[in-house]
Amino acid sequence: MSRFDEKPGPIYVALVILIVAFPLAGCSKSTPIDSAETYGELLGSHGCKLDEGNTLAAVSSNEECLEWDLQAGVLSLTHVNSAFNCCIDFVTAEVLIEGNSITVIEQERLEQGQGCLCRCLYDLDLVVYDPPAGQYFLSLSGPYSPSPLDLSIDLVGQPSGRYCVDRDPYPWGEGI
Repeated sequence: MSRFDEKPGPIYVALVILIVAFPLAGCSKSTPIDSAETYGELLGSHGCKLDEGNTLAAVSSNEECLEWDLQAGVLSLTHVNSAFNCCIDFVTAEVLIEGNSITVIEQERLEQGQGCLCRCLYDLDLVVYDPPAGQYFLSLSGPYSPSPLDLSIDLVGQPSGRYCVDRDPYPWGEGI
């Protein structure tokens, strides 16, 4: 009986499995660099800006605004007067970067899935982590905005600023 007629031992089998399996474990689909990836998050929301009598309280104008401030590699965004249902469980936001575009999509989760028959204005605090310095097209949309807040920002030339648009009728759309 020759050496080649013997059954391989457990060490030999384990070695063959590792040699075959190791290159396969390293294979995975890679995401193209230019695809959108999440780079930020919603930190919190403030509002409903209605007083106890259900009238507009802390808002002095019919404006929806976006404020930005870049410090230490973190881009802070404040969406002022974002319109949502008055009866929300919580707000979510998705922050995506694709090339030189930053897209923020805000959504609401309604109480008992239905909400109530009114809308309120909220201020949202968002953050974008480590945006490369440069110029961006920023688009921010919420469920009741008649159109997104679209603007160009230059994080090198103007690392902080404010952009507002007039909105009418309150709160940013026809009745409920």
